[in-house]
Amino acid sequence: MDGHRNCGICFTPEETRTHNGLCPVCGKALTIGVYHRIDSLADRGEEEILQNPPPNAKPMRSFVPLPEILAELKGVGIKSKAVTRSYESLLGKLGSELYILEHAPLNDIGRAESPLLAEAISRLRKGNVNRRSGYDGKYGMIPMFQG
Repeated sequence: MDGHRNCGICFTPEETRTHNGLCPVCGKALTIGVYHRIDSLADRGEEEILQNPPPNAKPMRSFVPLPEILAELKGVGIKSKAVTRSYESLLGKLGSELYILEHAPLNDIGRAESPLLAEAISRLRKGNVNRRSGYDGKYGMIPMFQG
């Protein structure tokens, strides 16, 4: 997205155009993001693309890496020993990461790790997660439970 990290401003391309490319807080130029460039090159709107995808388009699948989910649930860093132990244990009990994220029965995930992980993966599979876009050098996030 477009934005100004110092002022906490995150805009869509349309909002950026409305503000003439300037931060409404400090008046400096916004940093233009990749989505703005994609928007300027697109020959159709996002709604039209979603409603009428190309005939050979594959269904979209969206995942969050399992270690990131575990780190959020445990309240620790992604490289922590607790995350590494849980991750390796899950792979040993249930199979590959992609299988766990996409196909493993939620009851099995709950027994292997925790009901909270099963709920997080259920939300991920349904697309019922929060997406926070990145802007101006700030990474985007997809928290499972936080707003």
